[in-house]
Amino acid sequence: MSSITKGDHSTAAFFVLAYVITWAFWIPFVVIAPSSSAIGSDSELRGSPLMLLQVLGNFGPSFAAILLWMFSGKRGELRDAFSRLRPHRHQLIWYVVVLLLPIGVLLPGLFVYALLGGDVADFSILGSVLLFVSAIFISGLGEEMGWRGYALPRLQMTKNPFISSLIVGFFWGLWHLPIIYWVSSQTGLLFIAEFVLYVLLVVAFAVILTWVYNSTNKSL
Repeated sequence: MSSITKGDHSTAAFFVLAYVITWAFWIPFVVIAPSSSAIGSDSELRGSPLMLLQVLGNFGPSFAAILLWMFSGKRGELRDAFSRLRPHRHQLIWYVVVLLLPIGVLLPGLFVYALLGGDVADFSILGSVLLFVSAIFISGLGEEMGWRGYALPRLQMTKNPFISSLIVGFFWGLWHLPIIYWVSSQTGLLFIAEFVLYVLLVVAFAVILTWVYNSTNKSL
């Protein structure tokens, strides 16, 4: 079997395992916890043991990648992935790009939301900063060793960065299905439309992250 075929199989195994691990936590959470739309926000659940299910589910992609590296005997790749989680010396422009990306995504979204009649009075800059910092440790550590650390390099062995980004972005977006269902106030076709738009957003963001990843010597 060629190394390319092995790479394709290991990538497929990663996607399956990431979904299995994450959804094993998220589906019970969605079933047990009251929906976010029903209680107004997730703030009423903070401190609840149920939130542990949501947090642990976030680590599914990284857990999946670590397990595959260990059982395939590729401990060197695992050590390399951990080393790429640490900050490295890169051109200052890339730190600026990474720090401004969330703002570049958030502000246009708020603007459009306000234009459509949404209430942005409760928007908090401090709350957004705290959310960004928590995302570094929860979503960043929990996901990036999987999506960008494991799947993306294998896809780029046989596909160009753009196609690889589309594949990673699609599975990354679809992976969020249980949580988006929990958060959403829509049902039926409206929910499907909302979720499709969300996946498209994630795919677009995956393209940007591939550009950053490839331009910073595969930094995670």
